[in-house]
Amino acid sequence: MLFSAKESLYKAWFPMAGCLLGFLDVEVELRDGGTFTASVLTVPPTAPAHVPRHYEGRWLASEDLLWTSVSG
Repeated sequence: MLFSAKESLYKAWFPMAGCLLGFLDVEVELRDGGTFTASVLTVPPTAPAHVPRHYEGRWLASEDLLWTSVSG
């Protein structure tokens, strides 16, 4: 779940920022009820100032599938 939540943030971040994040650059707080918060802890110096640093996310898990998404 943690990997999927971070991957969702990375996929939202890169098109806006144009730079990569490392796995340890992001913190995720998973919550019961299908939500999470993802925060960029270490912002690359080349990232534009307007790119959000905090994202709200949703997760859903079934017996054989896991789904996560974020919005900035």
